[in-house]
Amino acid sequence: MFRSLVFPVSLSLLLIFGWSTFPQSQPASLGNAIRASAYIVPQPVGGEHDLSFQTVLLAALRIELERSGLEVRVLDKAQLASLARAAFETLLERARSADTDFLFVERYTRQVNDLKVEIVTYGVEEADLMASVTISGRIGLRLDEAVTRGANSLMPALETRIASAVQRRREAFAARPPVEVALAEQAQPAGESQAEPLSPVPAKPAVPEAPPAAEPKAAEVAGPQVPAQPETLPAKPPSAVEVLPQRPFAWQAAAGAASFFPLPALSDAVTMGILSTLCLERLVSTSIGTLGLGIYAGYTGFLPANPSLAAYFQSLIPVGLDLRWTAFERSRLGLFVRLLGGAAINVSDQSKVAGRLTRVLPQLKTGAGLTLALSRRFGISVEFLYEMLFYLYTANGGVATDLIMGFNAPAICIYTKW
Repeated sequence: MFRSLVFPVSLSLLLIFGWSTFPQSQPASLGNAIRASAYIVPQPVGGEHDLSFQTVLLAALRIELERSGLEVRVLDKAQLASLARAAFETLLERARSADTDFLFVERYTRQVNDLKVEIVTYGVEEADLMASVTISGRIGLRLDEAVTRGANSLMPALETRIASAVQRRREAFAARPPVEVALAEQAQPAGESQAEPLSPVPAKPAVPEAPPAAEPKAAEVAGPQVPAQPETLPAKPPSAVEVLPQRPFAWQAAAGAASFFPLPALSDAVTMGILSTLCLERLVSTSIGTLGLGIYAGYTGFLPANPSLAAYFQSLIPVGLDLRWTAFERSRLGLFVRLLGGAAINVSDQSKVAGRLTRVLPQLKTGAGLTLALSRRFGISVEFLYEMLFYLYTANGGVATDLIMGFNAPAICIYTKW
């Protein structure tokens, strides 16, 4: 949301600098500062409900409406949450009590890493549907751009109504008693005439207190049409599903076990091995999947073909770095490839070993697997890995290497995310 924060801050600095270069001694007429006003309410209506997008969508649309000359009534986070599942009649009542001309409802649905938003505009006084547009944007820096495109496509259809609303407010202002107008002009400090446009009824606050939001209806109904009476306007409330915040997970931990089947060249020394593993990964979402960066550790026990000859190579403790790339992260079935690199420490009895260079064996594993999500936080993974261990020793006055190769087939893990 970096773009959403940088733009308002930069705009504020530019306005402050530009304002200081002009003389402030002669305030403009209050009548010229009158603007049409808007009331914005983002509502989650389907998919994965997430209230955290309310403030993001409101801020993005507010910037574009203010660019077009509208005054926007700003709601805080608590007020937005109270309206998340409110019926249309409740939203219209709030907009009227806030003395606004237009109601903008941003109905959004999260679809994996994308957000689908339907921006619907209503006339508050006439209680009619004016225009609507549906846009989709990827969650992240591109989301603001999608809202900008949607607002730009809406504004041409609203120009006539905006002009009418401004004219109506000016006529109401002109009809006020001259004494009241003079007192308002005297009460306004010099230089503030352009900062806060005057409402025809100044006694009403910008965001008044209102009764609690109405309970949502149990099912979706058709969107509002132009009614004969505003009181009978049909509503399109969001679903009654409980709203729960769902942010992308940042960590994943897994524990599992696997078998080691050596290549035929090692069958006279090792028959098989049993592995237990633990891993911890930091999850990073990208446009093509999820990248996991972390560490792993475990224990490996080998079953030698001849215990008396291979007693020096029975137990290992592997540790290292873990790199995993997963596709279809939010699907029930996922696909991943994995690379592990580190070292395996030989903790077997080494009293009869001659010529051993070190207890540490460089280790490398690579392979692929599948994930089965049991829920958003828990699941099972099955993978097939090719493993190589490099046994280093001295021979004929130099360093020699024996490759110990085999397959971890299958490796089964239980994972959790948070």
